[in-house]
Amino acid sequence: MSANNENENQLKKEQWAKKHGLKESKATPHFCLCRLLGKQCREFGSTACVNAPPGSDHASLWLRDGKPAVFVYQPYGLTEVAELGEFCLARGLTCTIATWPAWHNPGSVLHIEIAKKAPAMEEATGSLRETAQRLFDGLNEKEQALVRSRFAKKDKS
Repeated sequence: MSANNENENQLKKEQWAKKHGLKESKATPHFCLCRLLGKQCREFGSTACVNAPPGSDHASLWLRDGKPAVFVYQPYGLTEVAELGEFCLARGLTCTIATWPAWHNPGSVLHIEIAKKAPAMEEATGSLRETAQRLFDGLNEKEQALVRSRFAKKDKS
């Protein structure tokens, strides 16, 4: 890789960090999310760790206000997309998969960001569920049966 490409890639990385108010941790993990989850890794950040996301490669941990905020990795491919979704859901994390702003080898890798769910997102989700439940509870039995049947059809398709 030429010095020009390396400089461009470093610039992409810096721009991404600035846009999100992040700073790269000097103690970047190799593969696992233990620090993001507030845990100490028993496997020293190896792929054997239960908190290693599927396909982790070219990983970095990013801090906001000195605290772990985002785990980024940039694999050459990812065949375990559903597994990654389940992995994040089980740990209360969000995940985005994109091709930009990859800085490891742009055009050849994915850019995957894993972060803690924002408290506002948790509150909004809870509020929406509560509101939906209150609305549903206010329906008569016939209306509730109709709603159930419509959702059952969507779940089967």
